[in-house]
Amino acid sequence: MNSFGKRIKSIRLSKDMSLRDLSNKSTIHYAILSQYENDLVFPQVKNLIQLSNTLKVNIHWLITGEGPQELPAFINQDNKKTELAACKKERNELRDEINTLKKQHYDDLRYINELQRELLQYKKS
Repeated sequence: MNSFGKRIKSIRLSKDMSLRDLSNKSTIHYAILSQYENDLVFPQVKNLIQLSNTLKVNIHWLITGEGPQELPAFINQDNKKTELAACKKERNELRDEINTLKKQHYDDLRYINELQRELLQYKKS
């Protein structure tokens, strides 16, 4: 695939997307997308980023045709959602553990205070 337009069209078709589908998902007007695919114009940077994110392809590959087509794992939006869900779950578990430790600490402090009062009363008697 030599041209930028051919790469866009190829990846779009491989994902069973029409120009309208890509337009709706990327918020780039379908007529502009058609111009990209026909190599009539080259996109602005913001549209390159939008296309890369929407099509889930490496922006370097999209521009040059070189390197891996797939997004690196740390950029892939699906991975981000999975990682975010895992982080939220871990955060909630840590929050629960902290609350449990706080309660135990509070209970320990109450017990220590009770022992100190008993000790004072014992010393007084």
